[in-house]
Amino acid sequence: MRPIKRSAQYEDMVKMLTHQPHAETGKPIFTTIRGLMRFAATLGYDQGSRQPLDDDLKESDGRPFKRHDPTYDLMLLLALAETKSSEFFLTDDEDAIITIFEEYAQSGFEIMQRWIKSRPEDLYGDQAIFNGLSNMGYININASKSLEDAKGDIEF
Repeated sequence: MRPIKRSAQYEDMVKMLTHQPHAETGKPIFTTIRGLMRFAATLGYDQGSRQPLDDDLKESDGRPFKRHDPTYDLMLLLALAETKSSEFFLTDDEDAIITIFEEYAQSGFEIMQRWIKSRPEDLYGDQAIFNGLSNMGYININASKSLEDAKGDIEF
């Protein structure tokens, strides 16, 4: 599998979310770039937004993406939903499958970047993501729970 690409403009956010240990857990919010990209691609797809990557790119080895069944299944499902055709299964057009995944992730990264920029005091990105998900209606915070209490129920 070819390398999986992402725009370098989001690299600071990618590093913060995948490398910086959180003070409470000692682990980053996302333990792999693969997991972060899977989250971003799902977010981009749900928002109906797919964006081409720019020219300044970062790459990740594609093999862990293909070997991880949930990730590769998501890539196939996104391609199927986008093209509304199973032809790529017959042609083995892996590049098209990857490009669709990358472009949905690009859109998801843009959304996440806005969330993080709106909360500059959030050193780890978890509060920004949590608030973004809540504001967009992806998660519902019970009125009896505070935002801090509800955070413990979610794992990325």
